[in-house]
Amino acid sequence: MNKPILELNHVGKHYGQHEVLKDINFSLMPGKILGIIGANGSGKSTLMNIIFGHQVIKNTGGYTGVIKVDGQRMDVNYEGNATQYGIGMVHQEFALFPKLTIAENIKLGNENIVKDFAKHVLKDYLLIDHKKDQMEAQEKLESLGLEIDASMLVDHMSISVKQFIEIARELDRNHLKLLILDEPTAVLNDKDSQLLITALKKLVKKGISVLFISHRLEEVMCLCDHLLVLRDGETVGYYENGSITLDQLAIEMIGEKVQKTVSNRALDTKEVQMRFENFQVDYPGEALENFSLEIYKGEVLGITSLSGHGKLAVAKGLIGFYPTRGAIHMNGLDITNLTYQEKITKGLYVLCEDRKNVGLLLEHSIGENIVFTAQQLYRKYSKPHFGGLMKLYDKASADKAVSKYCEQLDIVCRSHQQVVKTLSGGNQQKVCLARSLSLEPDILFVSEPTRGIDIAAKEKVLQSLIESNRKDKMTLVIASSELEELKRLCDRIVVLSEGRISAILSPDASAKEFGLAFSKGGSSDGL
Repeated sequence: MNKPILELNHVGKHYGQHEVLKDINFSLMPGKILGIIGANGSGKSTLMNIIFGHQVIKNTGGYTGVIKVDGQRMDVNYEGNATQYGIGMVHQEFALFPKLTIAENIKLGNENIVKDFAKHVLKDYLLIDHKKDQMEAQEKLESLGLEIDASMLVDHMSISVKQFIEIARELDRNHLKLLILDEPTAVLNDKDSQLLITALKKLVKKGISVLFISHRLEEVMCLCDHLLVLRDGETVGYYENGSITLDQLAIEMIGEKVQKTVSNRALDTKEVQMRFENFQVDYPGEALENFSLEIYKGEVLGITSLSGHGKLAVAKGLIGFYPTRGAIHMNGLDITNLTYQEKITKGLYVLCEDRKNVGLLLEHSIGENIVFTAQQLYRKYSKPHFGGLMKLYDKASADKAVSKYCEQLDIVCRSHQQVVKTLSGGNQQKVCLARSLSLEPDILFVSEPTRGIDIAAKEKVLQSLIESNRKDKMTLVIASSELEELKRLCDRIVVLSEGRISAILSPDASAKEFGLAFSKGGSSDGL
């Protein structure tokens, strides 16, 4: 009888006095997929860090319990050590080198060597066999159903392709037995998600096991053999797939039924607040061309597309990450050539999807992250001193605002002083949003606001956005691959295809109309 590839017995973890995992037990057989489900802050990331040997676990006192691989006790002190046990992991945040080719990224650390060169020419030097590396990388991509040239630079790839490159790199590891995937479909549209699911089903037939962490419960139910549900660091359920319904699984995960946010659309004006004229963004893998659009004051506007077709480029262009052309007007002012900081002072704020690299001060506290920009640019959370000659930081008003946003967005933390890098990905996402809301912008652009967060947290985020739109009259532009969410929230939805506006549709438009627009078959007439 086959023995488990992975066993966890009474695994637990403390950070100081705070217990984040308690008595976790499960086993995983070869060629099987275990779905690990839980709300943000439930302990999923900590559990994966323990299994993969993340340095943060060792640096904070290690863990309790026993982990076995192939029946032998595993002693993992660092991530490189985990690969020796045949464990690979794809994290939520990309770890690719943009200026290297796809093949070079996939083969990095596992390159083929020209043996004759090393043996006969220069014994102390190695020559990489780039041709063989290219061929093997291409094979790995094709095994995932991806038809793309492995000699291209990663910097030119869309986000979805980058996710597949990360997975291909792990599949290329020698003696891979267990693949850990942390929210692998969070950046993928439905089509690419199905492509990945198909590839994983083929992979397990070869005897490789998978730990699949996801908030997309439909995918978990479709793909996994067994389901482990975590809540507040404890196991609340372990199920064979088919023994629990989707609704029951959602309740198990959250502890209660989740009400979906729906905006009661009431846009009663078409006063133009922002205008793009032939706006272009040279964003590799996601370029935007001839983007001309009027945004109405107080509306909720959605922007969507398939991966690589431009939905994320508007925000990146507004910030100034990539070269742009064309013109932008806001509230009657030409803001085309303003710096991003100057745009913020004019009432525009942009929240990108890349929260760790551009959205957070990782070494600072939750509170500092939330109030920093508003305090620095607007002197919010300050009070007059020296007879009004100087404004200094007012901790009391800042703490009050932080408490408000932590409660409003349900940011799970030990205290407002907790360092942001120690939060789960979903809670980091909510801290980013809290910072943007604290600025009270006239117009907020937000990209993928619910990426990688659980179903309850999604609704908290969406409800906060809608409340700011309705109560504070904040114009809201949401770029997202989650069409169902956009249809619940938006007054209009802009569909991009090949970097151009294909259609501007009502959220009540049919699936056929959206399908035609995604495939560049729609009409670009506005509503």
